[in-house]
Amino acid sequence: METSSSAFCPLTPDELRTLAASEAFQKLVAADPELDRLESLQYRMADEVSALHETLFRPCGRIGDLSVMPLTPARWSLLWSFSSPYVCGGTVRLPDIELFLFLLALELHPGGPSPSGLPRRASGVCRRAGLPPAEIHKQLLDRIRIAFLPLKLLPQSAPDASRGPVRFDAEWLNRICSAASVRTNTPIREVMFFMSLNQVCWQYVNMLRDRLGPLEVRRRPDSELAREILARVYELGGKFLSETD
Repeated sequence: METSSSAFCPLTPDELRTLAASEAFQKLVAADPELDRLESLQYRMADEVSALHETLFRPCGRIGDLSVMPLTPARWSLLWSFSSPYVCGGTVRLPDIELFLFLLALELHPGGPSPSGLPRRASGVCRRAGLPPAEIHKQLLDRIRIAFLPLKLLPQSAPDASRGPVRFDAEWLNRICSAASVRTNTPIREVMFFMSLNQVCWQYVNMLRDRLGPLEVRRRPDSELAREILARVYELGGKFLSETD
């Protein structure tokens, strides 16, 4: 990653040494959500290769001994309907891991019967996969990250306390899938059930790029992100020093 050695530093050399030696400041930096957000926008080759493969090939595969299907918009919305912490946040427990894994292994079709008793039916699926739940959890998080990777290109919206949590309900499902349906000339039900969420997000982002322009919807260079990361560290450092004087 390119760094900006010429960036303005509002701190003195002595202050920088104090911050570097402070364990409390290091913990503050490690826990800062804004730094986490900026670092998540950096280019990660492994993620981009996985996203490319999802674009070129049907993103099926295996998790341990279990064959799994793509993470589709339909599967993501179903997880939301069960208040899965993977979607809604919160502590992930074994039943949550099993429900997510079971949904990936389950063939879903438009117009089919509503899947009932999914949490009960999902019990024991981790044993069938032959992997420790912690490893399955890691692979599930990887799939979520890849699915929403295109959203890194969107401009950051201003925080709005009046906004509630994102609901991945029928409104969201139809809105995001309609963009992919129009742009790929694919029936919307096929988009919901068979197109990978990664590909649907790409089509949605490209629709927004057409509306907002390439200066708003773009991949941000690592050099630009490095400057913002450094500026954020300086900002945290200044506040930390003022509060500990």
